[in-house]
Amino acid sequence: MLDLALPSLPPQTFLVGLTPGDTPNTVLLATGPRYSTHRVTTSQPDAGSGRIIIDLLPAATTDAPTAPAPPAAAVPDSGLVIPSQGPSIGLRTVVLDPGHGGDELGTQGVKGTLEKDITLSVARRLRTLIESGLGAKVFLTREDDRTLSLDDRSAFANNHQADVFLSIHANSAVRPSLKGAEVYFLTVERADAEARKRAGDNATTLPALGGGSREIDLILWETAQNRYLEQSSALAGFVEQALAGRVAMSPRAVQQAPFRVLVGANMPATLVEIGYLSNAEQESQLATGAYQGLVAQALLEALIKFREFLEH
Repeated sequence: MLDLALPSLPPQTFLVGLTPGDTPNTVLLATGPRYSTHRVTTSQPDAGSGRIIIDLLPAATTDAPTAPAPPAAAVPDSGLVIPSQGPSIGLRTVVLDPGHGGDELGTQGVKGTLEKDITLSVARRLRTLIESGLGAKVFLTREDDRTLSLDDRSAFANNHQADVFLSIHANSAVRPSLKGAEVYFLTVERADAEARKRAGDNATTLPALGGGSREIDLILWETAQNRYLEQSSALAGFVEQALAGRVAMSPRAVQQAPFRVLVGANMPATLVEIGYLSNAEQESQLATGAYQGLVAQALLEALIKFREFLEH
């Protein structure tokens, strides 16, 4: 329920009214002739609150109003335009995981560029693109420079009932010549028939509201990702294809690995290494808004393709 304290509006031709809606969870915005379109951004400052920012964009002239155009925005510093998309179907909530943070610096480039800073910047850019281009809700596992465990990150995605979990990282290697983006989905070395059977058999019965009971599945943490490996593999393929059209790729662009952060994710999940900070050329690229914008645009395109995959 919203605790509303609505301000009074002076006479204008842009936003002419702000009133409570018919239900406790709605607010009505009455727009005037100068209004053209809008952009919505969501964030979660902490576990117990959320923030919605609605940017109302004016029309080019003050003449009679025209039909609102589809939301679109340029990728910061990249010159690329977000594709206009309709309402999300099957991809309603996305959780982005900016790797590392707080005491966990991640890898560090020769010039001092920190992985934790790059990943958060890319995640913020990507959130804006997804909200505008897909109309989906987006949550970040961390909004600032804080330490989170790997299990906390996938638990965050589970608690928000995400349809996709995307963990963003930057790579490092002993050989400074190595460069290129890489995409990973989980390899479950112990996901044999017995593990799958245990996951399927692990059910319990709880009392239902109004009487009776209902059976619910309890998914073992270590096997949560098993049921989504095929979809995670498809998502990784879409990410690789989209990145390959924009940035340098590693010779082994799509791989499987037992990343702990993916193990407990109860939805399609991938981890993307957007470049090597140990490579001097790529460190300089990763620190720029242009490169981060290219990566964010590619990840948006991959999610659009993945949504189409889910719908068919």
